[in-house]
Amino acid sequence: MFHFIREESLAEALKHYPQPELIPQRNIELLREMGLQAVAQRLSRCREKGG
Repeated sequence: MFHFIREESLAEALKHYPQPELIPQRNIELLREMGLQAVAQRLSRCREKGG
């Protein structure tokens, strides 16, 4: 999965994350907490919307 973000947006977002290198780990933990069914439902909705 790819996420495209403009450089200015990325710089602004990083101001709010003191340890941006931990973002992938936080994302993994969030997905595990959500559970497979919830993640699959969200992915399905994205596909339905063409995105």
